Amino acid sequence: MNPLGIFNSVYRTSSLEEMARQVAGHGMRYLHLDPRIEQVLPRGEAITSSWARSVKRTLDSHGLQVAALAGYCNLVHHNIEIRESGLRTFEQLIEVCNDFGTSYIATETGGLHPEVPNMDYPANHSEAGWQALLEVLDRLVGKCKEHGVKLLIEGCVKYTVATPAEAVKVMEHYGEERIGFILDPNNYVQEVDLHRPQAVLADVFERLAGHAPIAHAKDVLYTEKGFESPKVGDGHMDHVEYARLLQLHTPDIPLIVEHLKPDEVPHVLSLLEQAFREADGAARR
Repeated sequence: MNPLGIFNSVYRTSSLEEMARQVAGHGMRYLHLDPRIEQVLPRGEAITSSWARSVKRTLDSHGLQVAALAGYCNLVHHNIEIRESGLRTFEQLIEVCNDFGTSYIATETGGLHPEVPNMDYPANHSEAGWQALLEVLDRLVGKCKEHGVKLLIEGCVKYTVATPAEAVKVMEHYGEERIGFILDPNNYVQEVDLHRPQAVLADVFERLAGHAPIAHAKDVLYTEKGFESPKVGDGHMDHVEYARLLQLHTPDIPLIVEHLKPDEVPHVLSLLEQAFREADGAARR
């Protein structure tokens, strides 16, 4: 089974020390760390190397490693002021990324919807949307290069990087030394693929797995609101096949659980353990 981790934001109402204690208590070794929430960055605290190293010391004391920083923001937000604010913070996190003990920082790419930025929108999949994304990535990739950091792209069907092929296109544009991926096949499942996620899994692993230092564990479904990604077990993903492919291609990368509440963690971890057992059993037959 891949080593397990979680987003610290699952325990956002706990202190940094208590969050770390609970995560370690579940046998997890990794965090996909969002440093921006008050649990990690107290009100009035500045983003500095000394602050980042202090956070790392707390995590170290519980045997936890930061798999990647979560710098998620809408890179192409239609409101220039909101976009610029998010990018400035992202750049500050790049500057201190290595102080957390990781050289990876991750984000989705976002979308251009003029009213609800996290919704799908035709312009997200247009040439204009693509060029808007590259303009921002030029800036972020340059900043990453200055500080020895790698930018991890998490694609999603509703955003400007919506397919595994588009993710690869970004990597080829900037080079694999600067761009990697979050291995999250749930995000690439179109509604027409809901009942055949194995095909999406195969495509994602073929194109992205060799360039992904971490993976996500959640689920996928479509409702009247469109694409949604609930916790493991609440959607249509074939987790046994996902586990099989992880073990075959990327057995050592952290598998980060997300989109759940603290009291749901034991059940989700149990579901994942069962999926890996079933995948292992099928491989032995």
